[in-house]
Amino acid sequence: MQTGDPLTFCLTDASATALREADIELDGIAPATLVTEGGHQCMRAVLASGQINTDLTGLTGSVKGGFAFHRGAQRAEFADPSATLAPDRTGTYSAVHQGKRVDVMTSTAATVDLSLSKVSTKDLPLRLTQAGADALTAQFTNSPIPAGGQLFAANASFKVLPALS
Repeated sequence: MQTGDPLTFCLTDASATALREADIELDGIAPATLVTEGGHQCMRAVLASGQINTDLTGLTGSVKGGFAFHRGAQRAEFADPSATLAPDRTGTYSAVHQGKRVDVMTSTAATVDLSLSKVSTKDLPLRLTQAGADALTAQFTNSPIPAGGQLFAANASFKVLPALS
C-alpha cells in the first residue's frame, strides 16, 4: 500500500461524552496529530507501511505516532498502532502501551473495501478490547468506555502499489 496516505480515528459522540464526563482528553502522539472532522475529534496519522494479500484475504498496516488519553498528569499512551485484517474480515488493532504491544481494538470489516488498486473504509467502528479497557482502568481507576464499546470510527483510503518482482 502507498505510504503517506492519511487515516483518522475519530471519537464517536458516545465515546467523546464518556471521556468528557470522566475528565479525560484525547491527545495525539507525534507525528500523529489531533484534528476535527465532521464535528468529531480525531487522531490523524499517515500510513507508514502496509501490505495487502494478493488474493484479497487480508492486510496489514501501521502508522507512526499514535494516540493517548490524559487527565491531569495521568496519561495512557498507545503508540505505533498497527492493524491486521483477517480472511474473515475481522480487524485487530494493536499498539504499544507501557512497553508492550497489546490488542487495543477490534472491528468487523463490513465497511472495508479491498481491491488490488485501493483499500478504503468510512466510519469503521473500532471497539475497545478487554485489554484496551484494562489499560485505561489501570491508568484512570476505571475505563469510561467498556470492553466491546465503540471508541473510534476509522476512515482511510490507501492506494495499492504493485509489488516489484
